[in-house]
Amino acid sequence: MYEGVLRISNPLLCVNVAWMLTIVWLPVPTAMLGQMDTDPLQALLYIGTLILTQAATLAGKLYLMRHPTLTDLSAEKLRHGAIGDIAAIILFCVALPIAAWVHPIGYFALLLLVFSTPLEKLLDRLRR
Repeated sequence: MYEGVLRISNPLLCVNVAWMLTIVWLPVPTAMLGQMDTDPLQALLYIGTLILTQAATLAGKLYLMRHPTLTDLSAEKLRHGAIGDIAAIILFCVALPIAAWVHPIGYFALLLLVFSTPLEKLLDRLRR
């Protein structure tokens, strides 16, 4: 996303720092998965972190869409990326309660992400 950024502003820097914080935090819930007995809190931490990471990515794209002078990326490319982020957030939000409270399925609920492309296409059609 940032390869097309020509200039940085303070809000965009804050969004990027927020994204980096989620990336730095991700090994903590990941380590919990392998080291501790499975419980709903682990799923909340792990998938919740993934949701926050995707939300920070979406925030960056939305900011760049509102400030096109900061980037050489086309508005259509940013819009398409934002729709992909929204689709992923929706699927993470569906997977979260399944992973947390339906123990036989657990983290296999993250396989819902295979539907991100069809959901992306649906959201794009709804946008138009």
